[in-house]
Amino acid sequence: MKKKECFKTQLSIIQEEGLQCVLQIKNDKTGVFREPIIIVADPFLFIHNDTLFLFYEQKKLHHNGTIMMRRTDDLTHWSDPVEVLSESFHLSYPWVFEKDGNIYMMPETCGDKSVRLYEAANPELTKFTFVKKLIEENGQDRFEISFSDSSVIVRDGIYYLFTTIKVGEVNQLHLFYADDLMGSYHEHPQSPVCVSNKYGRNAGSFIEHDGRTYRLAQDCEKRYGDNIHILEVKELSVNCYKEEVVKENIFDPHEEFYRLGGHQLNIAEFKGETVIATDAKEYHFFFVNRLLHKIVIS
Repeated sequence: MKKKECFKTQLSIIQEEGLQCVLQIKNDKTGVFREPIIIVADPFLFIHNDTLFLFYEQKKLHHNGTIMMRRTDDLTHWSDPVEVLSESFHLSYPWVFEKDGNIYMMPETCGDKSVRLYEAANPELTKFTFVKKLIEENGQDRFEISFSDSSVIVRDGIYYLFTTIKVGEVNQLHLFYADDLMGSYHEHPQSPVCVSNKYGRNAGSFIEHDGRTYRLAQDCEKRYGDNIHILEVKELSVNCYKEEVVKENIFDPHEEFYRLGGHQLNIAEFKGETVIATDAKEYHFFFVNRLLHKIVIS
């Protein structure tokens, strides 16, 4: 029986002597007669009403992923995890953002073969409700994976939506644009803008720093999500897209937490601290759990 790919999540703050961990959420391997949590991944940070929110994917061994949230006012005391979104299909990559005073989430919903938009149902951000599908497969499309790890950036009033479609065994980063967040979205004339298992899938939301824009890409060349690379967006318009690699392999495999790799990075400035959220990979067997599950459903 093969080992299962698992993920754990860690939040750290930058200090002079290095990174200081302020929160670590591990997968739950304990227990034989309850279903273990094997994935705690895709951490996204969002600041609202002087509170830092952490949204992430949680997946149990035999179930689809759901979206969880924890929050803090001081980076020391954290709320208990709350499930804020679940569907009949797998959810991950919960990118949360604000527009015109409304708070939205654009999670990965490739199991629905679409890019779906959700809106916060209350100020506490403990529940999100479906708004609309922004992009979806037509009946003729047959892709290995449709619309994974989607993010949007805005330039000169135009909304640019980046999402990955896996064609055969190759990740293709497709680019769409619209005059409004709600669409209608048109495919960019240069799309796909990246055809590569090394750079063709996002690893977090875009980073704006010193007037420059950076895209994070997860390395899937040898295995899924082995590391993260940083690319700078050099040009973006409805007619042209250019990017270039500025740094590869930002996770140090000599650090114990990242020894087997990782595939997500998110950064936020909160109360004078730079907070970094990442995930990391590990592998476990879950032999007894999987055997019991097979016996029960047989």
